[in-house]
Amino acid sequence: PVFPFLLSLIYESGLSETQFLRRAQAFNVNLSIFLLFLVFLIFRKFFLPWPAVALLAATAFGVFMYRAINAQTEVLFYSISFCAFVLLLQMLITPRWWLAALGGATMGLAHLSKASVLPALAVWVAVFAAQVFWNLRRSGLIISIALVALASFACVLFFALISNFMVPVMYRRRCSAKDAFMDVTTLIF
Repeated sequence: PVFPFLLSLIYESGLSETQFLRRAQAFNVNLSIFLLFLVFLIFRKFFLPWPAVALLAATAFGVFMYRAINAQTEVLFYSISFCAFVLLLQMLITPRWWLAALGGATMGLAHLSKASVLPALAVWVAVFAAQVFWNLRRSGLIISIALVALASFACVLFFALISNFMVPVMYRRRCSAKDAFMDVTTLIF
């Protein structure tokens, strides 16, 4: 739902399908340029300037150039997934509470962009469990940090799923979002 939400921001009533497609393609190209800038900042944090530029060129011409002209979620998904990968990798190196929350939320946002990050999350949990087993003396802190990452991932998904259930309830009962939320939470709990 993340990419359709972004496209809804540029939609105007009265646009034909071809006009909206052209506008969505232009939006995706501009989004790709912005995301390449963010990816370059991440590369620059970990590499010297010239290797960072080389990685940026490989990313731009090897991945983004072919996907940016289409009005599809891949460019956004690849960027968010890369950010989640970097955050979760940093958490394997130095476990911190804020990295756990940010990494889990970023992984949840990547999942909301395209629902194919669950295998990556499972691999990360397995590697993190191996790290806990390897460092048994600090295992309590590491396990609690991993739970924060998984909880923030679940929170992002929970609110997205609740909103998906609220819209049909609001439409069917012709009620406000607050009443629909109360109906859905009563149903869940």
